[in-house]
Amino acid sequence: MPAWTLLQLLPASFPKYLDHIQNRYPHIEIYYPRHEVLSRPAGRRRPLPVIRPIFPGYLFARPDFANGDHRSLTHNTPTRVFFVKFGGHIEFISERTINILKTMENLGQLAPKPGPQPRLTSGQRVIVALPTVDLIGIILRIAQNKVLVDVSIGQMTVPLHQVAPFGGPGPGPS
Repeated sequence: MPAWTLLQLLPASFPKYLDHIQNRYPHIEIYYPRHEVLSRPAGRRRPLPVIRPIFPGYLFARPDFANGDHRSLTHNTPTRVFFVKFGGHIEFISERTINILKTMENLGQLAPKPGPQPRLTSGQRVIVALPTVDLIGIILRIAQNKVLVDVSIGQMTVPLHQVAPFGGPGPGPS
């Protein structure tokens, strides 16, 4: 059975390329994880659900390398397409990995829908997510999109998106 590979192309030409491959080479299996997002087209008042790729510009394909199908994916196409390579070699993806991606896609776990943000209040224990470390602290003040937090190394002001409620043991509300 042929192995899965990963192709890279320009996200804007994705629909045209997909149509080209499905019409000219229907025997080559193609997969790209999708999710539903709300999009507001020009001139529309309300957003509409639209299906979009989770990884724009990337496409999983299962060409038969013995028959030369892989050349069909990158040659004589309506856009520039490349195999994703590591160390100059085409990288193969296991069937197990593709099955996990498909399962996660079906369960809505690849791109979870954003839910309401938890309400933060002064005195609440929180985790501050920094690039190198996560710190536990207590909110002193919230102003617009910034939070003043008291942590073990002092007080710091951080953007609101870097703060999440902490449910661990300790004083203060959790």
